[in-house]
Amino acid sequence: MASPDPLLRPIEPRDDAQVAAVIRAVMPEFGADGPGFAIHDAEVDHMSAAYSGGRKAYFVVEIDGKVVGGAGIAPLEGGDEETCELRKMYFLPQARGTGAASRLMRLCLDAARREGFTRCYLETLTGMDAAQTVYLRHGFTRIDAPMGGTGHFSCDRFFLRALNDGDLIVAPKPPSLAFAIDDPGRTDVVALIEQLHGYLSDLDRHPVSPAVTVESLQRPHVTFMTARVDGIPLACGAGLDHGDYVELKYMYVLPACRGMGLGKQMLEALETQVRKTGGKLVRLETGTAQTESIELYERSGYRRCPPFGDHHARPGSIFMEKPL
Repeated sequence: MASPDPLLRPIEPRDDAQVAAVIRAVMPEFGADGPGFAIHDAEVDHMSAAYSGGRKAYFVVEIDGKVVGGAGIAPLEGGDEETCELRKMYFLPQARGTGAASRLMRLCLDAARREGFTRCYLETLTGMDAAQTVYLRHGFTRIDAPMGGTGHFSCDRFFLRALNDGDLIVAPKPPSLAFAIDDPGRTDVVALIEQLHGYLSDLDRHPVSPAVTVESLQRPHVTFMTARVDGIPLACGAGLDHGDYVELKYMYVLPACRGMGLGKQMLEALETQVRKTGGKLVRLETGTAQTESIELYERSGYRRCPPFGDHHARPGSIFMEKPL
């Protein structure tokens, strides 16, 4: 049975504990639990009271009676009377990919207009790439320095949007999705690769091999690709040409973007690139713990095969191949 559409509504006192739990679950997921982050704000435990009146508003996202996300607006601390701040916009995994982010963003911006604000400011941090894609799609522009005095000194990305475009809710432009060969040395791609390293280390329970470096991904026989949404890299993968076959490696999708089909599309983009260069066979190694990846590969026509190249059989490894 299909999941019900998320319900968006103003926060109520009964939501306080659930909203606090969302904030405390999501922020550490992105490394935002240290000093200088909003997780330590005094308002976290009583959000309904903190956002009642005073040109403030906070809305929650509810699925099956459970609060799974939220966001709000309030005057920017230390700012002028014309500027509000978009605050505490976080979603549990079950709310991501449902369209709730865009709906909630429009709801907050309309609330800001009704309160008489003409600009909306927000601050976030490197690594929250899916969130930044939403901001850009909804008209925010990145700025170089923070505004006001929020006290969130650990944030390092800042955005601003004018609100003088009317009070009507206007659907944003659809996101631009592009799969292409990319330079692993680009600053934003390096950040993605660093997250890939952490992911692989967690899977293997030991640090990733030093061979997995930007330089190794720039070698002539390696084709490195990314999936960019509105210019932000959210997924990657690579093909290593061994002559009689191409090995697919380093498939990775940011956690916040999983469940949207990006992994399948990234795999198809890599296969298309292999075909363009005359490749006839692709192979890969994956881990027995990566059940979702195994299911994706099997649905895409991959079948089990013996170890190949420099790989050796081990209990935690599965080898697969697919003729193209």
